[in-house]
Amino acid sequence: MSIAFASRPSARAGMSEAISRYAFVLLLVPLLVMADDPQPVDVIRAATDRVLTELTAAPEIRSDPVKLSRLIQDHIAPHVDLVALSRLTLGKYWRQASQEQRTVFAREFGTLLIKTYSTALAEYSNQRVEILSSRVSADSRRSTVRTRIVEQGRAPLAIDYS
Repeated sequence: MSIAFASRPSARAGMSEAISRYAFVLLLVPLLVMADDPQPVDVIRAATDRVLTELTAAPEIRSDPVKLSRLIQDHIAPHVDLVALSRLTLGKYWRQASQEQRTVFAREFGTLLIKTYSTALAEYSNQRVEILSSRVSADSRRSTVRTRIVEQGRAPLAIDYS
């Protein structure tokens, strides 16, 4: 299974704005969704709905790092393959790392992702996640889900997950 994140923020969006919006999306959408699990689009939709429902019901969660972390661990982390994501992140250096280094990197990378996601969730202000399409390869080993984040007064941010 491979994963590719293709984002297309508008040219007028500043780099920090694009990063912030991209981090928000990463929070809401599981990073690795296997095609042989329930339909990838259903997994993405369910995780997004659960997170947004909790944020809407209890907006004070946004200002509590412990509650934000728990929200991520409960609804997002189960869908993230940290080892695969770590391998993709390190690229050729993954093969050069010892098993202990890989384990430590994956654990620390997971901690970084939770902190990054927490920061993005703390800034959530009713953006909409639109799921545009979903495609599964003929051999059911790869899937692509096209999404975009819509926020009033800003150009949509398109993100494809494969």
